[in-house]
Amino acid sequence: MHSLIRRQYHDILLLMSVKFQVTLPEPLFTELRLEAGRRDIPVAEFIRNTMQRELRASRKRVNEAGPLAWLDQIQVDDEPGVSSRIDEILYGE
Repeated sequence: MHSLIRRQYHDILLLMSVKFQVTLPEPLFTELRLEAGRRDIPVAEFIRNTMQRELRASRKRVNEAGPLAWLDQIQVDDEPGVSSRIDEILYGE
């Protein structure tokens, strides 16, 4: 489901789907359709499964790297690894 909203009423869990439209390049859509056909599932299901798998992998990468891992991506004067030199950069030490 592209976006799931979970609501619980008196021990009943309702899953609501949100429908939205995406514009895809023709070659990508063709590839999606062929892969879904190979798996014998609808294209929409293949897209949902792929998105869920990618989101789980993304969350796992973020969790493994730690909350401040993005600091390593910052570059000052084209020098990588700013997080290891943060005091020097901020305070000139």
